[in-house]
Amino acid sequence: MIIDFEGEPQKSIDERRAKHSPMKDVAGTLRSFNYAMHVAVDQACANRPETRGAFEKHGRAWEAEVRNAFLNAYREHSDMDIAFGPAGNAAALLDMFTLEKACYELRYELGNRPEWVHVALRGVLESLSPPLVEEREPALATSGN
Repeated sequence: MIIDFEGEPQKSIDERRAKHSPMKDVAGTLRSFNYAMHVAVDQACANRPETRGAFEKHGRAWEAEVRNAFLNAYREHSDMDIAFGPAGNAAALLDMFTLEKACYELRYELGNRPEWVHVALRGVLESLSPPLVEEREPALATSGN
């Protein structure tokens, strides 16, 4: 099920409609995959906390698979060199926008859904962790085939 197309409700319509880097949208999609994984794991383990490790392992594998498929398809259908310059630029922009989105989510959850703060906080922490950066770079570092 796909829900939540309002974008960032704390921003004005003009802010949401303003032109921005396409990497901001890519980061938003990746954050959505991460959010979906964490919420699914939380729900699956709600009555059986001892199963968290196994569910989280499967959830992270799913997230890595969909993230890599999405990034590979994005790279395949865009000219990364023209859009972002040297290969590392796209990955650096993605890291920055991913952290920005995770911080926005944390602010949003603190003000609107305190029971979900842990999901947003994990997103901030994971956005700062090297393993996520390493997973993203192969899909973005090379343009073309």
